[in-house]
This record gives sequence, structure tokens and C-alpha cells, in this order.
Amino acid sequence: MILPDRKLLGVAVYAALLATTSRLAAADVARLRPTRVIQLEGQPPQGYPPVVTVLQIHPDGRRLVIAGDDHQVRLWHVAGTQPLQTLRGHHDWVRCASFSPDGGRLTTAGNDRRVLVWDVEGGQLLRELPTFPQAVGAAVYSGDGRWLAVAGFQNQMRIYDAADGRLVRELACPCRDMRAVAFSPDGRRLAAGGRNGRLRVWSLTEDWQSQDAPAHAQRIHAVTFTADSRHLISAGEDRTVRGWNAADLSDQFTLARVPGKVLALALVPPDRIALAGSDNVVWLWSLATRQPVGRLEGHTGSVAAVAVHDRLLATGGYDGTVCLWQLDQAPELAGNEAGPGVQRQ
Repeated sequence: MILPDRKLLGVAVYAALLATTSRLAAADVARLRPTRVIQLEGQPPQGYPPVVTVLQIHPDGRRLVIAGDDHQVRLWHVAGTQPLQTLRGHHDWVRCASFSPDGGRLTTAGNDRRVLVWDVEGGQLLRELPTFPQAVGAAVYSGDGRWLAVAGFQNQMRIYDAADGRLVRELACPCRDMRAVAFSPDGRRLAAGGRNGRLRVWSLTEDWQSQDAPAHAQRIHAVTFTADSRHLISAGEDRTVRGWNAADLSDQFTLARVPGKVLALALVPPDRIALAGSDNVVWLWSLATRQPVGRLEGHTGSVAAVAVHDRLLATGGYDGTVCLWQLDQAPELAGNEAGPGVQRQ
């Protein structure tokens, strides 16, 4: 068998990427600028704005948590100019955060291997779970608030009782670098993915049995279930977004290759997904048509975090900013008819 020349293959891949970018740039999609930008300030000793890789919106929709490489966790009002609180307890890059469904607690974790549970209203540290063996990449509450799943740079995921911090179970992961974890809204399944591109789903109603799918050619950065829990969406560094039947992991669809590595995604009800990544743009895609419907421009660096609450979308990235987008200003992006003020390319 004659193998293709690596240099020529690289040129071909690059040309394909340029062609995809050109098609998306020319697509008939709505364009939106952020309604508000939060510029984080640099702190000693770095002096430069922190990289934002953690972003979650509180269940009340009025507050959000921002964190990244400066070890600090900031609670911010979506309309404020300064943080409401700054939680200090981590000694390294904060990689993940999750609000409990009732909004009373916030769990944060990262490279220092610490898993900290905070009281949201008072800002006090409520509990520190046993130190994780390696850096933590994901910590997520189940929708009913019963479980807390923690995974990272080892091939074991820990499941804790969220009420008392008791270790309930350890699950074998498909690799030692886990970046993405999600519970299904109906509480029946748990999904995770990481460096080797394999997607694993556990059934929480059948003695935690699992099944795998070879989902991506490179690291998985994001997984999420649809609102009805019937489908699972995964994305990562291979620039592909794939949809799966959550019950049996049969392949449902693959979106057209996107321009950048996908670092984060979020479901935008009823039938949109927001994709953020290394091309500095947030793309909105329709799950119904499987076509791009929106291009959100405002970041000047890779976008590593995205969160959605109702019609508010928040994004954060390596440029040290958090952009807030009101999707009701462009109803087409939220899955409705396009309204006034939508700019088209």
C-alpha cells in the first residue's frame, strides 16, 4: 500500500479546513455582538488578565461564577461591574465548577487536586472532599442534586453523595485524561469523555453498567444531553460534533466540520447548540436542520467556556473576558423567527 506524503496530507487537511471556514463565513447566518463584556483585571504576580476556562450561570439567572488560571473563583452579578465575592482556596488553575440544582452550593476543583464545596450566599467553605489523586477536569451535580461526579487525570471517576460528601462509588473511565462529564436531565445516565476520544455512558438504573463508542479522533472536551435525555452530543479537538442515541450509543448525526477545536458546548433550548473553541468565535447550530444559524463575535482569543440560562448566553476565554449575549435580541438564534436587528453576512 502506498501511503500519502505527510506534507501533502497536511496541505490537504489545511485546505479542507480553509474550505470549511469559507463556507461558514459565507453561510446565511445571523451575526450578534455581545450585549455586555466583563473585562477581568490582572492580579500580581502575573499582572495579565486571567484565562477564563470556567463559567457557570446560577439557577436564578442573575449570577455567574468565573474562574481560571489565577486560582480565584469570582461570583459576579450579570449586570455588575465588580465581583460580588471572590472565593480563595485553590492553589492552582481552577478547571471546573458546578452549582447545585437548588443554587445553594458551588463545587470547584482543578489542578491542585482539591474539591471544594462553598456556600453560595455567604461565601464560606462548607466542605473539602478528600484530595483527588490527580488534577480534576470535571465536577458535576446530577439534576436532582443527589450525586456529585468528579473526574480528571486518572482512569477513575468518583461519585459522591452530594448531601454529606460520602464516597458512593468509583467508576472505571476510558482513559486517564477526562475532561467532560454530564448527567442526563432524567437522571438515568451519566456520560464522560476525554483524551482518547472514547465516549462512555453509564446506566444509573441498571447497576451502573456502561457502554462505549469510539466517538472522536482526538480529545473530547464537551458532552451534553438534550433536554429530553434521548440524545447525547459530544465535541472536541477533532473539530467534529456528533449526536448519539443515549440509550444504545448508536450514531445519529455528525455536523459539518467546524473551523476550530471545540473546547466547550451548551444546549440552547429548544433546538440549538452553542459551540465555542479555538477560532475565537461562538457558533450556534440548529439540531433540526444541522446547519449553522448564528455567529457570535466578540472574543480575541480561544473561547473555552460557555453557559446558558433561558435566553442569556455567557462565554469566556483566553482573552480574559466574559461576553454576555441576549439571544432574544436575535430570536432566530434562540430557535424562533428572526426579528429586527439581526445582521446578516
